[in-house]
Amino acid sequence: MFVRIHQPESVALVRRSAKEGTVIKQATKVELAENERKALRLLTEFDAQHDELFFARKVIFVKGNTEKVALPLTFESIGVDINRLGISVVECGGKTTLPLFMRVAEALEIPYVVLADDDFREIKPE
Repeated sequence: MFVRIHQPESVALVRRSAKEGTVIKQATKVELAENERKALRLLTEFDAQHDELFFARKVIFVKGNTEKVALPLTFESIGVDINRLGISVVECGGKTTLPLFMRVAEALEIPYVVLADDDFREIKPE
């Protein structure tokens, strides 16, 4: 595993831009319950593509693999190269894990949007 997504506070993001120079961001604390950390660890142990989140300038979170495959093709069809723009499409494994990925992105100040269908509602811990 290259990046331990279940321990986002251990990751430092280094970005360089003409406007700001080099900026390092590190989350001091990410509010994840132990069961959420375990869920993220399980997701990433079998699929290193979730680590894309840490290398993207911006992220589009999607629920499943269909969206992860279709979205870049859709952008390509309208002439938008999301790779060149530093945008990653990250598949979260379903609506119940979307909030986990969103909290990690927020803690590291990574801009994101969520693309989900209408059945995405507030998720209760129980």
